[in-house]
Amino acid sequence: MGCLQALSHRNIVRYFDFFESTTRYYSVMEKMQGCELTVALTEYGPKWSEKNCAGVMFDVLSAMSHLHQVVGVYHRDVKLENLMFRGRTSGPFAGRKIDGGMVLLDFGLCRFIGQPYDGHYAGTKLYRAPEVSRSKEDGGFSCAVDLWA
Repeated sequence: MGCLQALSHRNIVRYFDFFESTTRYYSVMEKMQGCELTVALTEYGPKWSEKNCAGVMFDVLSAMSHLHQVVGVYHRDVKLENLMFRGRTSGPFAGRKIDGGMVLLDFGLCRFIGQPYDGHYAGTKLYRAPEVSRSKEDGGFSCAVDLWA
């Protein structure tokens, strides 16, 4: 449970518990009520302001700073689809709002800083940093890879 407490940050999805069966792993996390960043950019495109952009960037960088400096992990798959607004819990636009702060999701590929390289070429190709390579001893993964994405 110590890792779950370390993950606690307003811009990181809240994990409540993990379960293991003989064939699968399960994670219990908070339900997001807002929309994905990709949806917000598509629907609000012309209305998207510098203020919106600055707020999202502040939230994302705050989440990554916490991951890197406090928790000691790098995500390895930061992308638009793994960013979602916390959003409203009720009202006519519940699930479609761009409020509640930006939240980083999907920690399935994350690794502890200093952990031996697992040999997997992780991440989404479109967002992958140029230094990531199978030919490197550490795969090229570092905290900088999250910032590149």
